[in-house]
Amino acid sequence: MKTFTITENAVKNRLFSYADHYLMCEEMEKDTEEYDLYDDVDYVHHKACCQTDEDWMRGIGIDPQSNYIMEIINKERERR
Repeated sequence: MKTFTITENAVKNRLFSYADHYLMCEEMEKDTEEYDLYDDVDYVHHKACCQTDEDWMRGIGIDPQSNYIMEIINKERERR
């Protein structure tokens, strides 16, 4: 079996990607009724990306609800 190395940069990029998709979903959820969201292709895309990133984080031992992840999301929220 081949061994792969995940760099710190790759992990950070994935976490920032998660923050971006998370905030896009959050923004869309504020403006739209929940039952309408699943007909919105953009929302479904961002939601699926969030779910994929959350699964990936759990797979490498990071809790998606951890303070560290919430800090990244809050920093990104402030930046916008």
